[in-house]
Amino acid sequence: MRSSDLGIYVHVPYCRRRCPYCDFALTPVDEAGAPSAAFAEAAISEIERVANGESIGGHDITAAFAGRPAATVFFGGGTPSLLEPKDVARILAAIDRRWPITKDAEITMEANPEDADARFAGFRAAGATRLSLGVQSFDDGILSSLGREHDALQAARSVAVARDAGFAEIGVDLIFGAEKMSLARWESALTRVIELGPTHVSCYGLTLERGTALTRAVAKGALTLPDDDAQADQYQTAVDRLGAAGLPRYEISNFAAPRSRSRHNLLYWRYQEWLGIGPSSHSFARVAPDGSPAAGGLRFWNGKNPFRYVRDRLPDRSGHELTTGRIAMGELAFTSLRLVEGLCLSEFEEVFATTVAAVFGPTIETLVSSGLLVREPDRLRLTDRGFLLSDAVFAQLV
Repeated sequence: MRSSDLGIYVHVPYCRRRCPYCDFALTPVDEAGAPSAAFAEAAISEIERVANGESIGGHDITAAFAGRPAATVFFGGGTPSLLEPKDVARILAAIDRRWPITKDAEITMEANPEDADARFAGFRAAGATRLSLGVQSFDDGILSSLGREHDALQAARSVAVARDAGFAEIGVDLIFGAEKMSLARWESALTRVIELGPTHVSCYGLTLERGTALTRAVAKGALTLPDDDAQADQYQTAVDRLGAAGLPRYEISNFAAPRSRSRHNLLYWRYQEWLGIGPSSHSFARVAPDGSPAAGGLRFWNGKNPFRYVRDRLPDRSGHELTTGRIAMGELAFTSLRLVEGLCLSEFEEVFATTVAAVFGPTIETLVSSGLLVREPDRLRLTDRGFLLSDAVFAQLV
């Protein structure tokens, strides 16, 4: 199951402002003072540190990643489209020197619609192959309630600008379950995104994250979100409408034709390895052979402070954990089950030298009998009802 391919995630911690529902590690770009070049220098320093010799928790990270091809690079955030294209090119060149970027690599940039200008063509020239647009809605009222800076016209225009810039792979993010979002308004958003013809669509239910302005407003009764049943109806409508339009669900929140699936995100869901660069980024390395008692991996992550990251040009390795045994088995099970293809039983046995039945037997039987999982000869998959109640399924496995 282990792959030689490596994913690289670059966390760009800057936004023009924080949206009221967001709890990501970021800072307003104005407070950071035109940080593109300084961030690139810090990211390159981190790349060199990992490549030149670093151990975490007694494990040689440099050796774990050395010489492996980078099959995917993902610039996430924050708002990566606030970077200058020349700085994106510098970071990609530094990655390529240490982990050669494959000729067919997927290189993704997240971008906001309000940044749809000549920079998009610059990102394409720098090497990006895929643009992921944080549209969230095509309804000005919904966009206002979400605190977004763009309007519906800019949202639609950003898709056209990305296409004109030479991007064949264009993703659009949408949010359902927002304030005052009826099923009719959600269906209108789905109709519009289908008309625009992106190759990938992500649909996320609006969630109340601790400490956000949205959570405080709901707690005070200042606004009300659609209830769970309404959100379930909106989600199922997305599954039906996007599937009929040639964008079938392949992961809980993601829809695309097979050739347009996010290869980078599939690394996460298929228990593969990636290196995170930037403040608050996470990494995962398989540090023991498959089939051994220590099978699993090492997770490590950087501190969240973007000012310290740029100032010191050294990542603050703020934590790590070795996940083996039952914990690792649960992780592999639930990440695989996020996918429509589900959990391959023989691959699980290859990694952990035991069977899914031996580890999760009674739990699996309960989930199957409850209609949340379906069992096939070498695979377990979520049912349609299981996708709607996936959090409850995963809680029983982890």
